[in-house]
Amino acid sequence: MATVSQQISEWQEKHSLQWRLAARARLFCSDHYHVSPDRVRFLEFMPVSQAKGREFDSCIAFCPFDLPQNGGRMEAYTKWYTQLTRARSRLLIVTTKAQLAELGEEIFQNLIISKDGETFNAVEQLNYQNQEQVIEALRWITELTSSLDTSETGKQGLKSIILEGASQADPILYYDLYNILKNYATSSQDTMAIEADIVKLFFGNLESHAPLKAYFEQPEVREVPRLQTLIYRCLGQSWQAAEVAQSLRQSDPSIYEEVMAGIQEDLRHRCLPLEADRLASFYGLVTTNRCNNFPWLKTSDNLLSILKTRTEQRLKVG
Repeated sequence: MATVSQQISEWQEKHSLQWRLAARARLFCSDHYHVSPDRVRFLEFMPVSQAKGREFDSCIAFCPFDLPQNGGRMEAYTKWYTQLTRARSRLLIVTTKAQLAELGEEIFQNLIISKDGETFNAVEQLNYQNQEQVIEALRWITELTSSLDTSETGKQGLKSIILEGASQADPILYYDLYNILKNYATSSQDTMAIEADIVKLFFGNLESHAPLKAYFEQPEVREVPRLQTLIYRCLGQSWQAAEVAQSLRQSDPSIYEEVMAGIQEDLRHRCLPLEADRLASFYGLVTTNRCNNFPWLKTSDNLLSILKTRTEQRLKVG
């Protein structure tokens, strides 16, 4: 599995959905434990209660056999069972000799795996006093891979992660958003729904305009026309969004239609159906006789100025 470059810039790390979702090692902890993600780049601390029913490439079970002295043993057994069965490929168990002895160390002695007709020991014990072994174990378990959890359990919450970033005080739009949605086989309808929700979060929020406009300065954003149109939509600049979308008209007609439909929906949601019709008419998305009767439907000029001029002309005629 190709590793994600550790030379990624701070901006790329923060604004990459790939990085946000990449297969980091999950270290299971209590529900009350919290570590800022800024402090640990290659680990994701996760309460055991959030891990049920999910799987991850690499997991760290930290003192899973530290059973409570008074009651709750069944719940404790359930939690350590959860920790030991979440890993798809790599599991690192950190425990004490006393805890291991209480469980029964022999349970791990005869575990084997088979691959290509050969068998291997599934468990390797490490001595925490051996610095080289500890460093190698940490390197092994925290190796960041480019794999994504595209299973059904992995898909649940993808939208929440995207909207969570957009909802932050320092809002985040991921520059690789559309690549990840494609990797997750997200339908066109669901993609458009996610875009609409993002636009609703940003539109009318003047404080977000400056950070949104700053995205245009990033080379990663300049390479993705659809993301540029999304940012213009968030800023309420529908005509600029439509203008950028024209680069998709020949290269990717289906995406172009989705983007233009989304822009028109933005205008309708803001109670501007006439503006939506004007935009569609100007870019040839609709052909009706009505356009011939009302030539101002075929222009992108400011509607108020056009109506003012037309009204003055009609008054003079009268």
